[in-house]
Amino acid sequence: HDAFIVPWVMKYPYEGNTTIGTNQYLNALMCGGPGYLAIDADEEEIALLDVVADHFEKVGYAEMTNHEFLSDDYKVQRTTFSNGVKVTVDYNKGTYLIEG
Repeated sequence: HDAFIVPWVMKYPYEGNTTIGTNQYLNALMCGGPGYLAIDADEEEIALLDVVADHFEKVGYAEMTNHEFLSDDYKVQRTTFSNGVKVTVDYNKGTYLIEG
């Protein structure tokens, strides 16, 4: 099938998003996608993009093989990639764990 890559903005909160987990930084890590910066990005956003870019190098060519909801409110989620990398995000706490 065809696929396309949508970059995630590093600004948080991102006012244009009304979906579960509006922290685009965590979305980028969980989905293994690239990030991008606004023209007026600050140092914190640049640092977030550095983390996302490093992670994208690891999983950018790996298939996402699993996605799990780990909490009843759907705010704790885990994705697994074909190269063994697992990413767990907690949107309530704004935290993540990358394994592998």
